[in-house]
Amino acid sequence: MDRIERCAVVGVGAIGASLAARLFDADKDVCVVAEGTRKARYEREGFIVNGRHYLWPVADRAIACPTV
Repeated sequence: MDRIERCAVVGVGAIGASLAARLFDADKDVCVVAEGTRKARYEREGFIVNGRHYLWPVADRAIACPTV
């Protein structure tokens, strides 16, 4: 069985951010997907999950998920 090494998280609310944090803490390559003002805010401010600050790469939704 293949192991997950890279992951893009779409929908970075409370659950998505928690999932991204757990994957990142497990040494996985994580990026989040967003667009518009949210993308700019995530790139600028990052995320606080359980008191820890994370600054993951942010992929543009139109490029990462063109059919959505």
